[in-house]
Order: sequence, then structure tokens, then C-alpha cells
Amino acid sequence: MDKTFQLRGERPSQQLPLAQKALTMLRENEEMTIFATEKEIAESIKRWAEGQGFTVTGPRNSGSAQWELTAKRESARTPSQA
Repeated sequence: MDKTFQLRGERPSQQLPLAQKALTMLRENEEMTIFATEKEIAESIKRWAEGQGFTVTGPRNSGSAQWELTAKRESARTPSQA
């Protein structure tokens, strides 16, 4: 089941840490769509998530002063898959 995480209403300085915490809760092959209030915050979330091994699409403007990105935790790779 895909999950969503809305950051609207949260202070900008808290959006990245909240998104990081939410993403760490995902299991392998789970996805989460995150809605941030600023493009720069969405891009920071994307950079962090990619650095943690997530596959990320976006960010894209989804209207109403909101930026959307989707992160998926990939399954762990074994050395033979690398």
C-alpha cells in the first residue's frame, strides 16, 4: 500500500527532518508520496533520500503552493546483484 506524508502546516525548518523520519519507516519496496511547501525543501528531501538508496521521482509542482515527490525503498541488494 502506498503512503502519503503531508508537510503543509509544518515549519519549513522541520519539513526535512520529518520527511527523513517518515521515510526511514518504509519497508522494502514500499513507496511514499511526500508533499512539501517549497521546491527547495522537496529537492533537499530528494537528495537525502537518494543518498539513502531510495528511488525518487519528482519533485513536481502539484499546485496550491505544494511540491510532490515519491520515494521508494528498494529491496536490499546482495553482492551478486551489485
